[in-house]
Amino acid sequence: SQGSGDGRFSYPWGVTTDALGFIYVCDKENHRVQVFQSDGTFVGKFGSLGNKPGQLEHPHYIAVSSTNRVIVSDSNNHRIQIFDINGKVQTTFGGEGSEEGQFKFPRGVAVDEQGFIIVADSGNNRIQVFQSDGSFLKAFGCWGSMDGEFKGLEGVAVMPNGNILVCDRENHRVQIF
Repeated sequence: SQGSGDGRFSYPWGVTTDALGFIYVCDKENHRVQVFQSDGTFVGKFGSLGNKPGQLEHPHYIAVSSTNRVIVSDSNNHRIQIFDINGKVQTTFGGEGSEEGQFKFPRGVAVDEQGFIIVADSGNNRIQVFQSDGSFLKAFGCWGSMDGEFKGLEGVAVMPNGNILVCDRENHRVQIF
């Protein structure tokens, strides 16, 4: 239900699970991530409003790697933060801009079996791929409606074969790469 107490939400957005079945929810307007057992029992939370490491401003999407790294798109801070499963920040990367490794309102995040981090850089209408330490690897896409072009990105996912699925919001489609 709505609120700011433990287990309550204000615009829950992204959700994921880890290998043990714990549920992680981006509680966007409360600027935090909440964690629950698989039966919905509240376990913990991390994050608070701000721009320091470990603080969040409108977290949107979340992914958990096979090594239990919790990857959060800290959208209004234009960065990605990586936490351990206890909510301790491990690393932060990004910053506002359009250069390689910079973001404008990052949204969807995913991590593949090799640990590469895929980010839907919504405001720049591109996908960026990073190594597990946050170092830039490659980017693709631009504004438009042709194949490989985007108008407002949201969720991303990685298929078992390594293909990347991208929700291309304003083109009303999902693209596969």
